[in-house]
Amino acid sequence: MAHIVDDSRAVLEGFFSAPIAKAILGAAMKRANGAGPEFQSAWYEGLFAELARLLSVYLPDPSRRADCFARLEAL
Repeated sequence: MAHIVDDSRAVLEGFFSAPIAKAILGAAMKRANGAGPEFQSAWYEGLFAELARLLSVYLPDPSRRADCFARLEAL
């Protein structure tokens, strides 16, 4: 699970400053945490759903948002 978090953070840092990337990922992780670590696949789905929601707010350019999310989905 740690590698997904680290890799996601690295992708986000390609689009945001490090503190903002960390804050976005932290917010997404808190909201995705409801599934619990024993359900890793559901947790990953929740994490990426939250990242998609947050990216729509913090990355208004549709092409950059699509590029960022495509990189996240490739993880």
